[in-house]
Amino acid sequence: MSDKEHIKKEMKKLASQIESHNYKYYVLDEPTVSDKEYDDLLKKLTELEEKFPALADVNSPTQRVGIKLPSGTKTVRHRAKMYSLDNTYNIEELRKWHDRVLKGAGAKEVTYMAELKIDGLSAALLYEKG
Repeated sequence: MSDKEHIKKEMKKLASQIESHNYKYYVLDEPTVSDKEYDDLLKKLTELEEKFPALADVNSPTQRVGIKLPSGTKTVRHRAKMYSLDNTYNIEELRKWHDRVLKGAGAKEVTYMAELKIDGLSAALLYEKG
């Protein structure tokens, strides 16, 4: 087996594992791996796709958030796109994120407020008349 075939096989294996975990998490509400383990799989696939873009699959789980919802699931169109947040597992990643925030905001200083993460919950609220 050539290196190219081996890498493509590894990418397919990672994508399959991620899809399986997505189904267990989003549909069954029965995750079988920790968030960190899941993120490590996703990171490994992302790194392979960046290193070997010609081998990347357009249907890769790195190209979307979550999975296709079961039929009959009620959806809502948001006024503004809701983005997925990146994960940070060490101080160096946090510093890099902070630098991107400063650059994006065109600022020399920003203030943060941090709260505990509630996993699996997203909300976009629009208040009208108070």
